[in-house]
Amino acid sequence: MILKPISEINPSDIEALAENKVAEGPSLEYKSKLPGGSDSEKIRFLAEISAFANTRGGVLLAGISDVEGVPDKICGIECNDLDSELLRIEQIIRNGLSPSIKCTLKPFVVDEKKVLVIEVGKSWKGPHMVSFKDHSKFYGRNSAGKFPMDVYEIRDAFLSSETIPERVRRFRQDRVNKIHNRDELPIELANESMLAIHVVPMAAFGVGGGEIISNETMSRCLLPPLGASGWNDRINLDGVVSFTGRFGESSRSYTQLFRNGAIEAVASVGMKVEDGTNYINGSGIEQYLVKGLGSYINFYGGNDVPGPYYCFITLIDVLGATMAMERSQLGFGDKPISDRSILLIPEAVIDSPSENLTKILTPKINMMWNAFGIIKSPNLKYPS
Repeated sequence: MILKPISEINPSDIEALAENKVAEGPSLEYKSKLPGGSDSEKIRFLAEISAFANTRGGVLLAGISDVEGVPDKICGIECNDLDSELLRIEQIIRNGLSPSIKCTLKPFVVDEKKVLVIEVGKSWKGPHMVSFKDHSKFYGRNSAGKFPMDVYEIRDAFLSSETIPERVRRFRQDRVNKIHNRDELPIELANESMLAIHVVPMAAFGVGGGEIISNETMSRCLLPPLGASGWNDRINLDGVVSFTGRFGESSRSYTQLFRNGAIEAVASVGMKVEDGTNYINGSGIEQYLVKGLGSYINFYGGNDVPGPYYCFITLIDVLGATMAMERSQLGFGDKPISDRSILLIPEAVIDSPSENLTKILTPKINMMWNAFGIIKSPNLKYPS
């Protein structure tokens, strides 16, 4: 699978797929040619495009022949006027699907042959139906390729597209409540202020969600606890958890990877100082966020878990706590404090692993400081 966004793909990436015999899968399809003028060819092509949009998204490469899904050679597409051909394909996609979807088309010259890459994102406005002439069907996709969706899959797809964002938010709220109450957690937590990071791919609650992380992936998962240089891990009912300390003892941080792809990272961030103040190191939290989220998004990219990803930042048990860059700053002036126990920072949405995380996180980090009476992060690396 090409893990890069289409803007970063180059001819050598396409050559590598053919040379390494990378087989088709849920997010990758080869076609030796583009659809011609017949209705049947257009319908087959539209079925492939809609199947990507209705499931996990993916990439179709036209100009590569295959044998049972394994690339055989780069044969190239035949067209005299490439611009006209691209316009024709765009019109087929635009007019043949309901509701319409947006695809990205990019032509390449590989070994002096023309290859067209068509990137189809997972759609959250579906499901999309092939509505070409008298053909009206919905298609999904799995490891074996596209398939006509039955009435139950179609119903679930409609329900999912309407409720997924709300289900994601409810998942976050439920997990925050459990952390706050120290209830049904994978690891026993210290009784201190906590930072919780939740990252939830929308695919976790879409068609085909539920168990998108395989046992093999969990067995080699390396998602360390926040701030840890060493840790243990164990498989559990929800997936796999890595944690500091020993199992059965209080831990200062853990990271739980759920089978549906969601990640929960929790770390102790509070510290009592001499005058009894509950002090939270804001700079340390920022480092946790940038490093942790970076590793989680990279994990998704490396394991073909598509975006967008909902990211939530929560501070728990922080009523009356104060935040500063360094502990030494606590002795100067008033100590702005948090006025509530649970600080729920609104979600950030990351569309793909290529997004600029620092840019996305900056307004959320500033909101975190706002909750402690500070106008913005005092760290210069996070501009306003």
